Amino acid sequence: MSIINRWRIYSFVLSLCCIALMYRIFDQGITMTYVKASNDDALRQLILLRGVLEYSWLGLTEDEVLLRLNGYIESNASQLIVLKKDCENSFINFESYRFYFSNGRLVKIE
Repeated sequence: MSIINRWRIYSFVLSLCCIALMYRIFDQGITMTYVKASNDDALRQLILLRGVLEYSWLGLTEDEVLLRLNGYIESNASQLIVLKKDCENSFINFESYRFYFSNGRLVKIE
């Protein structure tokens, strides 16, 4: 095998590697764009749902909120859902959401 033929083979293999790497980078870029758009949409939906929940539950007493949250937990008994009431600071933790109360009434959900 001559030196020219070896260089042609090496060049061909390197060209294939470069094309494969370019394809991979391009594909990852498209995938990351779709993932980011999906995450942004999911976050927007969660913020929207929290706003709706806050609007309809604002002013409820702690007992009413606890009753509704416990009812939801009972209806989804197959899932492990964490519900914790903090009496000292007057808030309820429901998974990653925190329900704040003032004078026994719901004032904010974070």
